[in-house]
Amino acid sequence: MGQQIHKYKNLLDRDFHSEKPNSKWVTDISYIHTGQGVLYLSMIRDLYDNSIVAYKTATDQTMNLVLDTIRLAMREEKKRVAGELHLHSDQGVSAPRKHTLT
Repeated sequence: MGQQIHKYKNLLDRDFHSEKPNSKWVTDISYIHTGQGVLYLSMIRDLYDNSIVAYKTATDQTMNLVLDTIRLAMREEKKRVAGELHLHSDQGVSAPRKHTLT
C-alpha cells in the first residue's frame, strides 16, 4: 500500500481485551485468493465482543479501502463510540494471511 511515513505508538500493547463496547477496535486486511484473482477484505472488529463493526472488499489494495472501512464504521457506530476509542492496526508489518475460496 505504499511507503509508511509515520509509525504510531502501540496504545494497546497486546492488551486485546475491552471492558466496554466501542472502546478498542482492531483492523487488518486479509487476502482472499479466488478463481478471478485476489480479493482484499478490510475489516474492523470490536475487542469487547469480537463483533465486526465494518468491512469493505476490493480488488485492489489501496489506502482508500482502509479509509472507506473506517468511514463506514464511524458512520454506523458514531452514536455509540466511546470518547476515547482506540483503533489498532499492525501498520503493515505482518505477513499477509492467505485464504482461498473454491
